[in-house]
Amino acid sequence: MLIIAFVVDEEGVGAVLAAGEDAVVPDVCVVALVVAEDRERAYVLACGVGEAQVEACVGGVRVVAFPVGKQAERIFKKYDRMRYRMLPYIYSEAWKMHNPGTPMMRALVLEYQNDINTYDIDDQYLFGDNLLVAPVTTKGAQTRTIYLPEGTWYDYWSGERYEGKRDYNIVTPLEELPIFVKAGGIIPQRNRIEQVGEQPSDTLTLEIFPHGTSSYEIYDDDGESRDYENGEYAITTVTASDNNEQTDIEIQSPEGEYEVPERSYKLLMHYQ
Repeated sequence: MLIIAFVVDEEGVGAVLAAGEDAVVPDVCVVALVVAEDRERAYVLACGVGEAQVEACVGGVRVVAFPVGKQAERIFKKYDRMRYRMLPYIYSEAWKMHNPGTPMMRALVLEYQNDINTYDIDDQYLFGDNLLVAPVTTKGAQTRTIYLPEGTWYDYWSGERYEGKRDYNIVTPLEELPIFVKAGGIIPQRNRIEQVGEQPSDTLTLEIFPHGTSSYEIYDDDGESRDYENGEYAITTVTASDNNEQTDIEIQSPEGEYEVPERSYKLLMHYQ
C-alpha cells in the first residue's frame, strides 16, 4: 500500500510519500496530517464537498483523516454529514461520469473554454453541474480571491448574489469552505444518514436557486448491484421555471427500467 501524507505548514501544502509492503487494501491511501494552526481547515479539504469521506475510497484512492481537538472534530462532522446529505446529487453526478463521461470534479476551463480567465485557475473546481468550490490553502488566511465565471452565482452559505466573469475577495471563516451555486441550480438531497447502506429516503429535499428555466436529472438505481449496466436505472427530471413573479416546479415521473421507491419531495427555495 502506498501512503501519501499531506502536511500543511507555513509554506502551504506539501506532500510526503511512504511505502509499505503489507498491502491491507489494493489502492492508495491518502492521509491528511496537519501541523500548526490550520489543521481544522485541512480537515475541511479532506472531507468537504467532493467524493472524500473518512476512510472513503475515492476513485481508487483511500482517504483517511484524523480530527484533532473539539473544533476540528466539529468542523469535520459538519462536512462529513453534508457529504452524506448530498448523496443524491453526488450519485447523479457519478452517473454522468459513467455516461457520457463528464468528470464530477472538473477544472473551470472545461466548462468555460472561451473565458481566458479560467485557463490558469488551478485552486478552484466545479463539483458537478451546479457547484463551484474554492478551497482555502493558505495558512491563516481570512480571505481569498475567487473568480466566478460567466453567469449569476450564489454563496451557498449566505445566499448572497454575485455576477460572474469577475474576481471577488471573499471572507473565509475557518468553518466555511467557499461554495457557490450556479443560478438555476437544483441540488437533490436526502435526510441525515450515518452510512451509505441505509434504506432509500422516503423524502428528497430539492434545494433550488431559481433563475429563468433550469432542470436537473436525478439518477436512481438499486445502489448495490451492477444491474444498471443492463439498463436497470431511472432518471427523474426536475424543472424550475422562474419569471420573477412566481416559480413553477415540475417533477416528472421516473423514466427507466428501475422502479424508484415511492417518495415525496420537499422544496427549499432560495430567492435574492
